[in-house]
Amino acid sequence: MPQPAGVRPTSKAAAHTRAPAAPQPTGWRRSVSALGIRDYRFHWFGHLLVMGALSMELIARGYLVYELTGSGRLLGLVSAGAALPMLFLGPVGGAVSDRLERRRVIQISQALVAGTSLFVALSITTNTITWVHLLASALAHGVSMSFLLPARQSIIPKMVGPERMSNAMALNAAGFSFTSLLGPAAAGFLYAEIDPDGVFYISFGMTVAAFISTTQIRPAPGGAPAAMSRLVAEVIDGLRYVARRRLLQASLALMLATTLFVHTTIFLLPVIVVDVYKRTADAYGVLISMEGLGSLIGALAFASVALRRSGMVLIVSCMASGVVLLLISLVSDYYVVVAFMVGLGVAETGRRVLSQSILLSGSEDAYRGRTMSLYAMVVGLMPLGVLPAGAAMDWLGGQATLFILGALMVGSCGLVLVTQRELRDLA
Repeated sequence: MPQPAGVRPTSKAAAHTRAPAAPQPTGWRRSVSALGIRDYRFHWFGHLLVMGALSMELIARGYLVYELTGSGRLLGLVSAGAALPMLFLGPVGGAVSDRLERRRVIQISQALVAGTSLFVALSITTNTITWVHLLASALAHGVSMSFLLPARQSIIPKMVGPERMSNAMALNAAGFSFTSLLGPAAAGFLYAEIDPDGVFYISFGMTVAAFISTTQIRPAPGGAPAAMSRLVAEVIDGLRYVARRRLLQASLALMLATTLFVHTTIFLLPVIVVDVYKRTADAYGVLISMEGLGSLIGALAFASVALRRSGMVLIVSCMASGVVLLLISLVSDYYVVVAFMVGLGVAETGRRVLSQSILLSGSEDAYRGRTMSLYAMVVGLMPLGVLPAGAAMDWLGGQATLFILGALMVGSCGLVLVTQRELRDLA
């Protein structure tokens, strides 16, 4: 019997004539597949440059503060300086990235980072630098990151599509890990060889190059610009959106624990390096670089495989970070701690890749900027960990403080594991 017009054949023979689905890349081809997309390639390269610049400045600024003041409290204050604006401006940055062209938001943020780097470099060169200058630069970086982070992350899904999003996030993590591997070691070496102002001049040049790379991305318009009153309403709407989704809340809770307990350790490592290991800036750079090596290993692994049970892997990765902190607190041998930092990097990559993928895939495009802004806002809560931990290091010592932070991290992950079934069972 002839088929009615417009109805596809349903016979087995006809089914066999259909074109097979294109095979998905595997192994190393899967790990780099997103880089075949032009806009993402320029985006990733700009991300690599600006993250490299920031990782170098993190080392130079932290060590310079402690060199100028010898105070763990002031080191904690300056280290937390970048986080403070993100606490208050993070939601605004997310709303802006959902309404304006995200490429332009990224470029303005990059320009602010470049200007701040140049300001610090000139202050050092003219011998007018104080810890207040460094605090001001940290605050300015926090302002820029409040807008850069949500715009940079929320632009990715439309660039690469849902099938390559986890791969793109892993490549972002790989780029971050690569800069974390080379940036701190380079900063420690350059700090000793060409003085700290040279580090900031190089950082300035790298950020300018990132700005140029971002100009090659085709515009990706957001919604229509909103008045300030409407912007506030959209921030509140974004908060309500996340409040209705327990999966997003659980992922943000793990990020909060990591910020308060794990990232705090990274910022306060200069105290451990000087007081416990009796070493200098290059040793601090090597520790951070070893974390970067672990992150790079983990990122390449995550980029090349299709993950299952992503929620459980996220929880285990976060818990592993806490276990590593406990191990570091129990030893005083510098070279053993170098090996532990590699493990910390691998665990941190699992947290970074999976938490961001869950937040982006679990949000509608119209809310992705605001969802990722809460990620930035959580980073803004870092002073709640850094400031008391800095004081505790002055009072209890570095290793005892690390033990407490590690125990709190493990306990927080255990609580999420027991109470957040939706995240635990996520495929």
